[in-house]
Amino acid sequence: MFNYVDIQDSQQQPYGPDNPNATDAGNIGNYSSFEFPTLLHDELSSTMTCRGLIGISNNTVVKAGNTLTFKANSKVHMLNGGNLTIEPDANLVIESGVEFIKDYPASANKIEVNGSMSNCNYVTFNGGTGMAMEVITNNVNNSFMFDHCTFINSAYKGTSGLVTMDNGTFAKSYCSIGNAFPQQNLVYIRYNTFQANGITTYPAIIITGMKKWVVIGNTIDQFPFGVKIWNSGKSSSPYIFSTNAITNCTGTGATFYNSRATISYNTITGNYKGIESLNNSTLYVYGLCNATSVGQTQQISFNTNSQFESTGNFPVTFKHNAIQANNTTSVRVKGINCPANTTYNIEKNYWGNGVTSQQMANILSIIPSTSQFDWDPAWPLGNDCSGGGGIIPDPVRRAADSTYQVGIAYNEAEDYSMAKSVFTYIIYQYPSTQYAQSALYELFFLESKLGSDFNELKDYYENDPVIAGDTAMANIALFMANQCNIELKNYSDAIAWFESIIDNTATFNDTVFAIIDLGYTYLMAEADSMKSCPIGQYEEYKPKSQPEFVAYRDYLLSLIGNDKSVVPQIGRVKQALIHSLNPNPAHESITVNFSVAYNADVVFAVRNTLGQIVIQQPAEHFTKGTHFETINCSTLASGTYILTISINGIISDSNKLIIN
Repeated sequence: MFNYVDIQDSQQQPYGPDNPNATDAGNIGNYSSFEFPTLLHDELSSTMTCRGLIGISNNTVVKAGNTLTFKANSKVHMLNGGNLTIEPDANLVIESGVEFIKDYPASANKIEVNGSMSNCNYVTFNGGTGMAMEVITNNVNNSFMFDHCTFINSAYKGTSGLVTMDNGTFAKSYCSIGNAFPQQNLVYIRYNTFQANGITTYPAIIITGMKKWVVIGNTIDQFPFGVKIWNSGKSSSPYIFSTNAITNCTGTGATFYNSRATISYNTITGNYKGIESLNNSTLYVYGLCNATSVGQTQQISFNTNSQFESTGNFPVTFKHNAIQANNTTSVRVKGINCPANTTYNIEKNYWGNGVTSQQMANILSIIPSTSQFDWDPAWPLGNDCSGGGGIIPDPVRRAADSTYQVGIAYNEAEDYSMAKSVFTYIIYQYPSTQYAQSALYELFFLESKLGSDFNELKDYYENDPVIAGDTAMANIALFMANQCNIELKNYSDAIAWFESIIDNTATFNDTVFAIIDLGYTYLMAEADSMKSCPIGQYEEYKPKSQPEFVAYRDYLLSLIGNDKSVVPQIGRVKQALIHSLNPNPAHESITVNFSVAYNADVVFAVRNTLGQIVIQQPAEHFTKGTHFETINCSTLASGTYILTISINGIISDSNKLIIN
């Protein structure tokens, strides 16, 4: 057996305790062990290359002008809440096969790239137990590309920049791209697999404020919601949603809010709802015109509640889809608060074999009753590509439809001037048709390619006599004129317009949309560095943060979809308000000064930056008025949190909480 003494000099030397030249002045021992040969725990002010087994402890920041490289197949362990931040003008290089691993169960870890990053190929982000790793890319001038990457219990958030996410695997993870301020950058999300594995809150894919986007070939199963597209596609193409398979979601398979999309060749089945279109979305929904079987065309079928539901507008193109259900008594296609006195063309769709005219009356629903669906003739499957559609008996609508397709063709060929001429012609020649209504949206989308004179377009929407003479077009034009206000950054005027809708609208749904759009406009103004943007008369609708806006928005949208066209307005007073936290920053506990608008059961929760609840108080009954509540925070690690107050399960207010 080897013995250390055997190799000593014949003259034995006394050995005492070590006297190290350096002590653990930075307290690194609290964050690591000898297990990690390379430990990153502070600012990096020089370029550095790491390989093998690596630990990130505390907050590691790569300073501007430097590059941090992780060599191929390295294992990067995120320790004790350790975060990695790449400053603007710094660079992160991640070679193939690198794996990021969250080690400490109680912490949330974040990788935030505000500079540049190499293409990520075959990289794994493993958040351990719970969804506790965030990967954030945030630089509007850079491209971020991920190919064959794996996300486990993690969230990817591409807040700005050109993002490509291809061939990835998301296990109990989701992908969110964009933010409140509209961006011209293009986002691709293609051929990824999303498996919920118990996620109960987030959609698989979220896109917000992206003018150009492509979502193709993704497989999504068992999420609460499949895909949500918010305020996106408002430009020239692409705005593509195609060949995705979305199944078994407990909510809606695909939701589009004030967005533009071509929806084609998807399979959306087994969800609670199939597709939902909200608040002036412009959708083109179509399948394969020469399909000889259901499996060859777009399937929006066998969803529990409805197959397609549109509130506020209806797609101008809706054909060659398979719209099936397990019965012929429940509603499959629903239009709510669509423009009145309008006929919507849904000819040439497959409804199943042998569906009668009486049964079609049961499975179609439109409000108001002065509008109607034209579904006849149905599509029996088979080649129907000549002419591109059904037989419209009304010669005016038939001419408007064919002219509209010419405008779309010019747009796709990037002859934007001719496209504008065609859509303007439709407005004057066929003012009472759905095609004239849709042409109003198209003019807005074209303007960014034709000089961006949104002042002139706004004047056209507000003052053209032909538009003013048709009620449906006039209402759409006023909405689009306010969209011009936002493009022109006339935020005060935009805020005032939304508040006028809240005051004067006759429908509940329009009130909901106006409140949501008002909050979103405030977020856009702040993202546009207008921190002093004037606040309108309803300050309670100005969100304190984007998470609060999202929570309130989703609550309001949960009220949409009932078939009531007129219901009481939503109250303008928040149910509960947080007035102060004391102390803040805190260490052991905080005292919350809050008020409730009426007697109610109140729940306080502390959430980490991923939105996960880390502390939740039991529900407690409070009477109307002002109160104080003490919350024990001694178990929380240092960092930033959000305290929320909820009534009836709905977040009413929130406040930032700092633990030191």
